Amino acid sequence: MSSLSSGIRYRFGSTNPDRGLDCSAFVGYLFKEAVGEDLPRTAKEISDMGKHVGLNDMEPGDLVFFGKGKRHVSHVGIYVGGKKFIHASRKHGAVYESGLNEPYWQKHFSGARRLTTTLPRS
Repeated sequence: MSSLSSGIRYRFGSTNPDRGLDCSAFVGYLFKEAVGEDLPRTAKEISDMGKHVGLNDMEPGDLVFFGKGKRHVSHVGIYVGGKKFIHASRKHGAVYESGLNEPYWQKHFSGARRLTTTLPRS
């Protein structure tokens, strides 16, 4: 799809937007800016938050999760509509927009969640 001009670079394990963010830190950073609440640190931990949303019921702002092998959830992005999502991409080294219909993401899709400001666990 395309690289976004957010100025945020990808950096594995980093939680500092000036140095770069990994996928879960990127989602956590935006959530903190928008809602004022912290999310857990890893994509797996975030995937336990909120409410499950079906693929056809997703709305912009829902979180999409991906995984492979033993790590069922290892990546997270934010759904933006039109079967697209944004995420901090290791491959592209920056925040990037990708399509859920791309073969790689279809193969590794593991679900979507809708967070609320009270962050109920389910």
